[in-house]
Amino acid sequence: MKIDVIYTAGEETVRPNQTVIVIDVLRASTTMVTALANGSPAIYAEESVEAALKRAEAEGDILLCGERQGRKIESFDLGNSPLEYSAESIRGRVLVLTTSNGTRALKRVGQRNTALVGSFINFNAVLNRALQLKQNITFLCAGDEGKFSYEDTLCAALMVQHMEQRSDSVSLSDAARHAGKALQGKARFSNDELEALLRQTPHGQHLIRLGFAEDITYCAKMNRFDVVPVLKGDKLVI
Repeated sequence: MKIDVIYTAGEETVRPNQTVIVIDVLRASTTMVTALANGSPAIYAEESVEAALKRAEAEGDILLCGERQGRKIESFDLGNSPLEYSAESIRGRVLVLTTSNGTRALKRVGQRNTALVGSFINFNAVLNRALQLKQNITFLCAGDEGKFSYEDTLCAALMVQHMEQRSDSVSLSDAARHAGKALQGKARFSNDELEALLRQTPHGQHLIRLGFAEDITYCAKMNRFDVVPVLKGDKLVI
C-alpha cells in the first residue's frame, strides 16, 4: 500500500485509482463530518458561489451554506462553523456547501478515485475505512488559498503514522515522509495540545479574530464521530 501526501489542493493532479482523503481541519472537513453525523442525508460540495446558487435553484428544498474569508456568504442559510450544524438545524435537510478551500479540494479528486473526508473529529473512522478499501492512499490537504497549512498537514501526518503502525505493507512517498516533521517528534497529541497548535496557525488566528475561537476547540477534539463522508457522484453521503 503506497501512501502519498499532497500539501495543497491546487498543487498537482491526483493520480487515478486511489483512496483520497481530503482534509480541511479549519473548517470544511470538520463541518461536513458534523453535518452528516447530525442527520443531513447529503451534501453537494461546490467550488464557487455561482455553482452553489445554481445547485440550490435546481434542487429546490435545500440549505445553502458556505463562507468566503471565513465569513458566512451574504444571503446564505449557514456559514462554515461546525457549531451551526446542530441536529435541530439540519436533520433531514440536503445541503449545498461552498468554502474557500475544502470544497475546492474535493473537486480535485477526480472521478476515478474514492474520495473520503477526514479530520480530527472522525480520525479513527476514516483511517479504518481507508485501510478496508485496500487501495493506495493519497492525503489531499486543502491548504489555505493555495498555500501550505500546518493544521491539515499535521492531521495527515498523524494518520500516516497510525497507518504505518497498523500495516506492515505501507510504503511512504517522499512527501509522506516529509509530512512527519509536522509531528515535532511526538507520537500522539491530547485534545488540548491539538487545540493549542491550531490556535497558533495563521488560519487559526484569523478565525479567532473573526470570533470563531470555539470552532477551534471543536475541530481539535479527536474522534467525536464514527462517520466518514464519501463522495458518491456529485454529493457526499455516509
